[in-house]
Amino acid sequence: MFDLDDVNLEWIVFTKNTIFYFRNLLGKELEKINIRVFVKHPGTMNADFCVSFCAFGLEKETDIAIVYKNFTIYIAVNSKENLQNAEVDFHLDQYSGQFIVKAPNLKKISLSSNESLAYKIQEILKLKINRALVASHGGMVSLVEVVEEGSVVILQFSGACRGCGMVDQTLQIGIEQTLKEHFPQIREVRDITNHTLGKNPYYS
Repeated sequence: MFDLDDVNLEWIVFTKNTIFYFRNLLGKELEKINIRVFVKHPGTMNADFCVSFCAFGLEKETDIAIVYKNFTIYIAVNSKENLQNAEVDFHLDQYSGQFIVKAPNLKKISLSSNESLAYKIQEILKLKINRALVASHGGMVSLVEVVEEGSVVILQFSGACRGCGMVDQTLQIGIEQTLKEHFPQIREVRDITNHTLGKNPYYS
């Protein structure tokens, strides 16, 4: 059993402010209602941290239970991967309060899902390529299709990536390596963009 001075686990941290808030939130219902934490839309770029009440007996057998004095935090087992190395804090100001969640793996894409390879590639492009690599330059990369039984990926560049003098390096070093790291079956990534039509390419 954890108390207010012992709230750090190996893979997730609930700060003292958070535990204090949970106890106040439950109020007179302590020892009757617990807290359940889960990630909504896990394995996608739309993943979101969620908290709800959990009446006794309604927790799931697979939930991870963290027992504090007077109440328990249940964590949905399918959210553990996305909450690895997370810190959950609660900030209270003059008018209201809010959770401050630092979770580097919150939007981690689950490659073990039953979604198609094309869907998974699109998620990687959205989260790790467009958002982290090319969006700041005004560009975007889109999936056209996956061919040859998933071994060849066809992409198209738009925005400032169209006509950019660094597009080959971006394709080979940034995009192709990233996709191959996640999907070993990919042997080639092709660009079908007509870069001669680029009007505002990003060169530096």
